[in-house]
Amino acid sequence: MVSLKEASLIYEEKTITKNIADLQEISLKECELEVRTYTRTDGTTFNIDVITVEGVEHRVPKSVLGGIQAILSVKPDMDKFRVVRKGTTKDDTEYTVVPL
Repeated sequence: MVSLKEASLIYEEKTITKNIADLQEISLKECELEVRTYTRTDGTTFNIDVITVEGVEHRVPKSVLGGIQAILSVKPDMDKFRVVRKGTTKDDTEYTVVPL
């Protein structure tokens, strides 16, 4: 058994996937979408879409993909964009894709 102090000293923070809205600018040409599978504590699995920017994974909500699709339908040459996040919980969060 290890003491709380010893455990704290050797603790390494797990890599947490950030959100695409944390980025100031995203390039469609420079990012590739990947799917990550995670396991819940009850054993069920779920998938999330991520992009990796400077070695850090950022989650891409499905609504952001829909926003990009809508902009590309009227501005097919768009490359750079930003995502603005409004809300703080799973139920009230909305994402807006802003072309740059």
